[in-house]
Amino acid sequence: MIGYRFAPGFCFFWLLASASVTPETVVATINGRKITAGEVERILLGAPGALQQNLRENRKLFIDNYALVSTLAALAEKEGLDQRSPYREQLAWLRQQVLMQAAINWKHERLRAAGGEASAVERQLAAWLEQAGRQAAVSIEDERKLAEVETAPEDAVLATVNGAKLTAAELQALLRGASPQVQQNFRANPRQFLTELARMKLLVAEAEKQKLAEQSPCREQLEWVRSDVLSQALLNEYNRRQVATPEEEKKYYEAHRDRYEEAKVKVIYIAFAGDGKAGEVAGRKLLGEQEARARIESLRRQILEGADFAALARQHSHDETSAAKDGDLGLIRRTDQIPEPIKAAIFSLKPGQVSEVVAQPNGFYLFRLEEMRTKTLDEVRQEVSREAQSEKFREWFDSIRKSIAVTYENEAYFSRPSGGPSPGP
Repeated sequence: MIGYRFAPGFCFFWLLASASVTPETVVATINGRKITAGEVERILLGAPGALQQNLRENRKLFIDNYALVSTLAALAEKEGLDQRSPYREQLAWLRQQVLMQAAINWKHERLRAAGGEASAVERQLAAWLEQAGRQAAVSIEDERKLAEVETAPEDAVLATVNGAKLTAAELQALLRGASPQVQQNFRANPRQFLTELARMKLLVAEAEKQKLAEQSPCREQLEWVRSDVLSQALLNEYNRRQVATPEEEKKYYEAHRDRYEEAKVKVIYIAFAGDGKAGEVAGRKLLGEQEARARIESLRRQILEGADFAALARQHSHDETSAAKDGDLGLIRRTDQIPEPIKAAIFSLKPGQVSEVVAQPNGFYLFRLEEMRTKTLDEVRQEVSREAQSEKFREWFDSIRKSIAVTYENEAYFSRPSGGPSPGP
């Protein structure tokens, strides 16, 4: 099944559990618009079932996120993104997914309302879905063009689905709207994809016949999906369009030059056995923590008195890889994912200097800085461009957030733990 699973609804019991809060109670204001407890519940009906309870447990966070997403979606609609590819196709595909699941939920509720044990209801539902599968009619007109749909002529008829011709252009639009997993399923087995598509269309037709899109919770689910797609569309489009200019790249580079510093260092590492446990490293018996500290402090004194760092690294370091290269650890950048005490020790040195002993959970380090240099803008232009663009995006996104005014009108509502029954199956 290529479905988008929602819970069919959630009752108002949890909302009415407190006599001070009714569906008409105003609980928040978003940019001057009053939001009632009933509206919060209605909006939450659109959330996927697995998410609903999590959202209820932090309703302030939900209100904040709803304000942001709805603002982004409104801006996307203003730009006409709902009419542009691939967002137009994504909305169309997800609408069918929601309606298909709504039809299944509607049938399940009808069977359950008719009585009978839960197991019998599930069998009847399965039989109904199997019948829909048998009614789904697919005939492939051109196997080769179907397999190569991306290059097929747009008006080429590739298949007949439930009596309707499916052209290459129509199939391409469907696939643009589908998830990467669904696209992969199509490439792996086009015939199976079309069979499931035919069944989905039958279920969507049933949902439309029953006018489920106008009823809760399907109506709210469609609204939720639309806002989700359009808000993400706006973020995608801003990122795509706002490429950093050469001037912005230079400005970002100059403001963050330290990010592009790299240090060539040598290291001596002396490990110790934690918690009194015995062991070996680099073919040597591990020392206790105090012995290891005494050893590395002795090595540091010898280096400061003129001993050769490289020779001591080869003889004593427990890091076999660097020891075999005279203690050479390679290049370290400020942005590398290494412990901060190590990074701080290295980048505080001048060439030729040896660090203080750096303690870590399982050993002690000594570093000697061989060379420090800052990469030129040309060397890191691609990275700088990407980071400058990300900074522009963050500034724009923060401006959107700051433009949204949210106030909470009923603290009791937001501090009250959620309760009541869980969403239905």
